[in-house]
Amino acid sequence: MDLSLRLEKIASFVEVGSVVADIGTDHGYLPICLVQRGISPKAYAFDLRRGPLERARDHIAQAGLQDRVMLRLSDGLSGLKPDEADTVVIAGMGGALIDRILERSQETAQAARMLILSPQSEPWKVRERLDAMGFYIDLEHYLEEDGKYYVVMRAVHGAVCTGTPTEYKYGRYALKHRDPVLLSQLLKEQEKYRGLLMQLLKTDSLSARERQVAVEKELADIKDALDYWRELE
Repeated sequence: MDLSLRLEKIASFVEVGSVVADIGTDHGYLPICLVQRGISPKAYAFDLRRGPLERARDHIAQAGLQDRVMLRLSDGLSGLKPDEADTVVIAGMGGALIDRILERSQETAQAARMLILSPQSEPWKVRERLDAMGFYIDLEHYLEEDGKYYVVMRAVHGAVCTGTPTEYKYGRYALKHRDPVLLSQLLKEQEKYRGLLMQLLKTDSLSARERQVAVEKELADIKDALDYWRELE
C-alpha cells in the first residue's frame, strides 16, 4: 500500500517495535502500513466518525490484519488507555484541535513515550502545548505535497527550553537544522505577502488598513525567521 508523502514522513518517524495509536485514522492507511512493514507489532486506529472507521475496517480486512490493527470509535484520545500504545500519532487536523486533544487527555498523552504530530494550521499552538506538557521536539521536517506545505514533528519526554516566538511559529528544530522546505515556504510566503501589501496600500478603507497590519506582522515574522536562519551561517 502506497502512502502520501506526508504519511510516509510520519511513518519514518515511528521507531521499530512501537505500538501506535493513530488518532483521526480516516482510511486506516498508516496503521496498516506500519504493521505490514514490520515497524509496529500492532496498532490502533481511532476516529470520531463511523464512516471513516468502516472504510478503515474494509482496508484492514483486505490486508488480513484484523487481529493486529484494532479499531476504536473515539473523540481524540478519550478511548485510549494510558498503557495501550507507546506512540501516538495525530495528523490531518488543525493545530488548535490537536492542542485541545492533548489538553483534554494529558494523562494519556504523557503516558506515551513519543508523540508524532502534523498540524495543518497554527503549529505554534502544538509546540507551546508540548513545552507545557514536558515534551521536547527531537525531530521535525517540513514537506511540500500537491502545492501545500506540511510539518511533521516528533516529541519525546525531556528537558524543555522555552522557545522564542519565532521558534514556536516555525519550529526550533527545523530552523536550527536549516530545513530546506521551510526556507522555500518562507520565501514563497514573503513574496505573497509583499504583493498583497502593495495592493492594500492602494486601498483606503478601514478593512484594508486592518488587513495591512496583519500582513505587516506576517512579513515581520518571516523576516525574523530568515534572520534566525542567516545567523546560523
